[in-house]
Amino acid sequence: MKFIYQQILAFITIILILSGTLALIFFHLTKEMVYEDNWKEMQGYADALKNEAIKVSTDSKGNQTIILDVSELKVTEKILSSRNTHFTIYTSRTNVLYPNPNTTFIGKKRNIEYKDWDLLKKGQTVKRKRDIRPKRIHSKLKGNTIRVTDIYSPCFDKSGKLIAVIMVGENLGDVSKILELIRKNILLTMSFSIVLSVIISIIIAHILTKKIAKLRDATELVSNGNFDVELKNSGRSEMDKLMQDFNSMVKALK
Repeated sequence: MKFIYQQILAFITIILILSGTLALIFFHLTKEMVYEDNWKEMQGYADALKNEAIKVSTDSKGNQTIILDVSELKVTEKILSSRNTHFTIYTSRTNVLYPNPNTTFIGKKRNIEYKDWDLLKKGQTVKRKRDIRPKRIHSKLKGNTIRVTDIYSPCFDKSGKLIAVIMVGENLGDVSKILELIRKNILLTMSFSIVLSVIISIIIAHILTKKIAKLRDATELVSNGNFDVELKNSGRSEMDKLMQDFNSMVKALK
């Protein structure tokens, strides 16, 4: 009997290891997918701002001036604010064109890092899973900074010169809530699978031990000289075939 229970225990252990491994892999892939979806959505906001609210004017001397459609920006800002999403427009690594950093942010404004600025000049969009941004004055969140996931999207003129960068960021708390819900669902599914596997293992163990007990009792009767023993079986499993062989052996001994 100990051998069977050892096999069942090994079976359950394998299920636990596989379930845990698959749960970790699935959560990691789902997490990446959530971030990618958010970045794709934020890129859409940045592209909309480029097309609708930012224009470049060039004078007779070739000097360029960025013209913002402030009314369009304020409408977009209000809409995105309801989704805990905000944007900032940079004209250089340290200069914020919109919104006014002196009247919008609490504390020091955030500059773009040198390595990110180099990537932006090459036309690459910078994506961050976790970033720290200064909190906006009307924000209800505690502290002077907030944790966000964000992107930096470059804007170029017709000559290919980098003229602006749009940062779009979403409160990381909203993403964390989605990931926490996914994690709970994975744990719930994993727990259900483990409980189900344990129940099935117990049932299988009970069936096997019951048949082995019958075979053991029959063997004891034969050893005591009773050759009228016959074990009933369905002939479907290896254990049933073993019982058939036992019956054949008893008949041969008569």
